[in-house]
Amino acid sequence: MADEALVSCVATLSAVFILGGDITRAQNREHLGGLDWRSLRGLEEDKTGPMPSYERVEAGSCLHRMNPSLLLIPSGGKSNLPTAGDSPPIATVMAAELRELGVASTAIIEETQSFTTQEHFVHCSAIARARRWNSAEIGILAPSGATDTLTITLSNGGTTGTLSGSGLSGGTNGVCTLAAAAAATITSELDALVFTPKAGAPTML
Repeated sequence: MADEALVSCVATLSAVFILGGDITRAQNREHLGGLDWRSLRGLEEDKTGPMPSYERVEAGSCLHRMNPSLLLIPSGGKSNLPTAGDSPPIATVMAAELRELGVASTAIIEETQSFTTQEHFVHCSAIARARRWNSAEIGILAPSGATDTLTITLSNGGTTGTLSGSGLSGGTNGVCTLAAAAAATITSELDALVFTPKAGAPTML
């Protein structure tokens, strides 16, 4: 039986973002209804080292069983493997695996643009803002202990205004950086950033 504290926490969530690692060819060409690809598992590597996704897919399906109203957002675009060729987006493979584990298609939103960890934060945050989810409603499944930085570049070299918020540094020529932190922290800090336009300038990042 799942821990009661975990069940209570999951019950308050609207969505869980599943940050993808990478994919590889499946041995069985009929795998996932002929998709012919699968998520990396365990210590399987792409060009950058171990990049498993499947354990996070399994965790996401478990969380969905605890809270069937939960939306799951697998996130990942092009594979980093040199042999990937015309592979489907990583998120598409993860979504198929979620369905195989019993998650309904209506509970899955694919984010297929991200290639780097930084892009995961940008595109997933955009989905959260569009859905008007606050940081307390969001869960993130990412590699244990993983941290990253996020660089934000303002349009027109930052001449249209300034960006401010917790963990933010820089600003020269409109280039700002959120300090290295866990995925949940960076997502929360990104959501809380404030853009202050200069008088007469368009309010555009």
